[in-house]
Amino acid sequence: MTALDERRGAARVATISALIVVAAFVAGKAARDAILLSHFSIQSLPLFIGIAAVLSFPVILIAGRLMTRFGPARLVPVLNVVSAGFAVGEWLLLGRFPRVIAVVVFIHLSTASAVLVSGFWSIVNERFDVQTAKRHIGRIGMGATLGGILGGLVAERTAVHLPPNMILLVLAGLQLVCAGTLFAFGRTSLSEAAEAPSEGTWTALRHAAKAPLFRNVGLIVVLGAVAAGLIDYVFKADIVAAASNGELLRSLAVFYTITNVLTAVIQLSVCGPIIARLGVPRSVATLPITVTAFSLVALVIPIPMSAAFARAAELVTRNSIYRSGYELLYAPLPEERKRPTKVVLDVGADKVGDIFGAQLVALIVFAAMDARMMLLMAAVITGVLALFFAMRLPRSYTKALEDSLLDHAAEVAAVEPPAPAHAEPWLSLTGLPTFGNPDAVPLRMRSRTRRRATPPPARVNHGPHD
Repeated sequence: MTALDERRGAARVATISALIVVAAFVAGKAARDAILLSHFSIQSLPLFIGIAAVLSFPVILIAGRLMTRFGPARLVPVLNVVSAGFAVGEWLLLGRFPRVIAVVVFIHLSTASAVLVSGFWSIVNERFDVQTAKRHIGRIGMGATLGGILGGLVAERTAVHLPPNMILLVLAGLQLVCAGTLFAFGRTSLSEAAEAPSEGTWTALRHAAKAPLFRNVGLIVVLGAVAAGLIDYVFKADIVAAASNGELLRSLAVFYTITNVLTAVIQLSVCGPIIARLGVPRSVATLPITVTAFSLVALVIPIPMSAAFARAAELVTRNSIYRSGYELLYAPLPEERKRPTKVVLDVGADKVGDIFGAQLVALIVFAAMDARMMLLMAAVITGVLALFFAMRLPRSYTKALEDSLLDHAAEVAAVEPPAPAHAEPWLSLTGLPTFGNPDAVPLRMRSRTRRRATPPPARVNHGPHD
């Protein structure tokens, strides 16, 4: 089997894995919200979101350390099995201790799901180089989108034909399937992952704080989570007011199914062209633009469906254009930093945003006369702030990419002499370098590369006849 056939086979397995991983994530999200809101009022939701976010930080630190030691290809399948075991135990106890186990389910699925999804994308990042990832990211993203549709349909059919608590057993089954597919996908990169030493979580956090690219990315993730929490509360308050406890799971499942169908349409029709036209960093700005615009619409048109439209637009953009661009932002990061840094930004920054968002929601709901209007105004302001930092991404991304290319060229130049100029074309694919040619460096960077990579020739004394 040729290397090209191996990459294609890995891309097919990655697509199937994405489908199952996201199906489990969407089904789990519908299950956790429906079970919690069946036993507690909507006003208590910010409290539990904040508690889950705070408790997720030890999980993030432990997951980052384990990712560093074992690699995501080994670790993530095991975590899926552990999470499935928790879901079975929660199903057994939910009937006896409904309110306590409802909280446990919410915290479990809020913390574990984010780590599992981030772990899957970490495997994708390690398995494919930049050129291969650009070629297959659309297909893998489509698998994730179809998984969202599947997860919504599974949750909706479970609500119709089975008792609501059975969704936990269904989720456990999905996560066991996840473990099998991720093991099949990740084992192709186990030897590579084992060879590259990785940094610790705290070291990765320090690097992320110092690097302009990942500092901006972290702020965007935090602000995006705050805005999503604000819109999500308004949306769920409308759902709780309109549906009975028995209909909550089905209502949420239908909503998530519709949003994932729309995400599939976006993926098929405009996601690739938009990323190709805007470039990787600017495609990330589509999320704050969407949040700001649709929150304004919901503010101007104060009807229940407007919040649902705003939340749907945020989810569709997040899971299509934004997600594809966001994953490719990690291309310039050296391999030894990628694992822990991605966990810190993917999960840690998102949970910080959840905490801030939950506190802001609780403050507004408690203090404001018109909580709905104030929540949507806060979402608009947060979206504008996120857009400000997103507009700074292109420059910081270009600098990080140039530094990565220069370091790579220096390593190659230290081993072999540079190739002739006619053999060094600058190739690009929607703004990213193709690493097939190890010396593919832009012409404007050649002089910098030679100064850093090529030592001056030594002077040799051949005698008086020279």
